[in-house]
Amino acid sequence: NFSYVAELLNQPKNTIFVLVANDEDLSTLGWKMLVAQNLPNAYILEGGINYWLDLFLKGKTGAYVPAKEKIGQMRHSFDQVVGDSIPAAKPDHEHFSKISFTKKVKLEQQRVFSGGCG
Repeated sequence: NFSYVAELLNQPKNTIFVLVANDEDLSTLGWKMLVAQNLPNAYILEGGINYWLDLFLKGKTGAYVPAKEKIGQMRHSFDQVVGDSIPAAKPDHEHFSKISFTKKVKLEQQRVFSGGCG
């Protein structure tokens, strides 16, 4: 169902779309579908929410290494709904400075296709 794509295509041209799932598998599938619909500025959160929590819930740093045994599943559990009460919801700026990453976001203009003779 692509009914939401028209709404996404009507967002301001500088809008960045970040797809997030437990890991990258489902996000990659969604990204491919959005790119096929010519949606610019769509990105995947590397490693998904599992990697985000690996980094910011436990304070780890380093490169993403997917856990093969639970692809597509949440690897973290919580005894109760925690929302933004955990540090991973609002990572400390200092923690970001300890992580090396490659900037990947590059704003693209929406592609306009037309046909026929001018």
